[in-house]
Amino acid sequence: MIMKPRNYLAGLVTAGIFAASNLAHASGISLDQAQVIALQTAAEKGFISERGTAHKITQIKTIKEESGQPLIYLMQLNHQGFVFVSAQSISNPVLAYGPKNAEQFDIVNNPGIQQWLSSHRAQLKAFQAHRQTPSTFRQSHALKSAKSISPVQPMTTTQWSQNGFYDDQTPDEKLVGCVGTAIAQFLRFHMYPWYAQGGEHRYSYTQYDQEEIVVDFGSSYYYWPWMPDKVTEETDSRHQWEVSQIMYHAGASVNALYGYDVTLAPMRFIPRALEKHFGYVTNGFEYKSDFTSEEWHQMAQNELADNRPFILTGLDPELGIGHAWIVDGYDGDKYHMNWGWGGNMNGYYSIDIPAVRGYTFNQRMAMVRAAPERDLQDVPFCEGESSFTNSADEISDGSHDWNYRLNMNCKILIEPRGASSVTLNFSEFKTERNYDFVTIYNGESTNAPILGKFSGNSVPNAITADSGKMLIHFTSDDIVTEDGWQASYSSQ
Repeated sequence: MIMKPRNYLAGLVTAGIFAASNLAHASGISLDQAQVIALQTAAEKGFISERGTAHKITQIKTIKEESGQPLIYLMQLNHQGFVFVSAQSISNPVLAYGPKNAEQFDIVNNPGIQQWLSSHRAQLKAFQAHRQTPSTFRQSHALKSAKSISPVQPMTTTQWSQNGFYDDQTPDEKLVGCVGTAIAQFLRFHMYPWYAQGGEHRYSYTQYDQEEIVVDFGSSYYYWPWMPDKVTEETDSRHQWEVSQIMYHAGASVNALYGYDVTLAPMRFIPRALEKHFGYVTNGFEYKSDFTSEEWHQMAQNELADNRPFILTGLDPELGIGHAWIVDGYDGDKYHMNWGWGGNMNGYYSIDIPAVRGYTFNQRMAMVRAAPERDLQDVPFCEGESSFTNSADEISDGSHDWNYRLNMNCKILIEPRGASSVTLNFSEFKTERNYDFVTIYNGESTNAPILGKFSGNSVPNAITADSGKMLIHFTSDDIVTEDGWQASYSSQ
């Protein structure tokens, strides 16, 4: 659910990675200590001060719990940068920082910041309730950070937003929505595709007010060089049009329900939209809760190290809002966020705080990893017809670390020389249930008897073809893809 920002946190906000553990003590971190941490962070991270003067804190806001105790100090530095510091004695009290993009220091109106603050407020309250000693907490955090790889600088340059010039082509210039903004910025980074996917067909759906949304993806063209990093009144009208077109198409690709105050879009549709309309290969919708924390962070960092930003989504049950945004770099345990709010408050943020006694948050966070098909030419996706003649071998849909592609129609014939039987054993199996199928034939063509037809995520039992030949026919539709399948065969 994508909502226009409201003052959800207004009641919680009041004006007001050096060796931080030296300032952390059992009773927490004071505002004075937090300011010292912020100033040293600014010096270490290369913040730019005014006319070469010393760094200075120009605004302070505080997130408090219901009792009035501080939880997070939000500090603006040099009128343009920011550092967020925990008031709790955790191992690394710096929760977020950015050397720029905080000129307005817009905390309340940025939906991504709202969600991030809500999540971290809850995590810090849980830390307080299940308090570990700082030394124990630092130890667990050090273990998690031990396998970190080299930092990756921010890759996206766009500072697009949901309204203003960006919504010129949405119905009645309603909000683009954060899902549409995230997809559009993701596509602009890759500058792909030049032509939208979907053939000549007309893509349409009906909104809640019965208004029909229509996009002809089959004849759409995107001229990426004309899309500037930021659209202003001085931007050429043709360039404004190019940006607003991709913003509209990106939202419509996930069936956005447009509104002036609220734009709703199902975040789970993001992989399908990228695959179906824009020619990308994805890994589907990967929930953080399906991985250990170490696995998830390693997966995220590997993706960024391969120069691929990804889309991150989150749903905050406390605020009742969702958000989607771009992650395009990292430094240590912080990820660089492009919130899709005109560049406002883009910077490095912690995803979570190390779990306290097994208690974790952000379980509803999900990642969408994707790449243009043009960049995956070395991935041997199953296509056309192929054959195997060895007495034993391994076979798969060929997608390796990716999901298989839409509209697959491939046949694999197993015909070992002199064999009287072939036995197939699946080791992994996950396809879109009731839509994508692996059909096994007792022979060399689809006219042979069917030994089994499989779909879903249950690994089939061993299958034997007593004809000495086995045909595997794999098909997928044009909507959803999954991990795919792997198998091995033997013969007698």
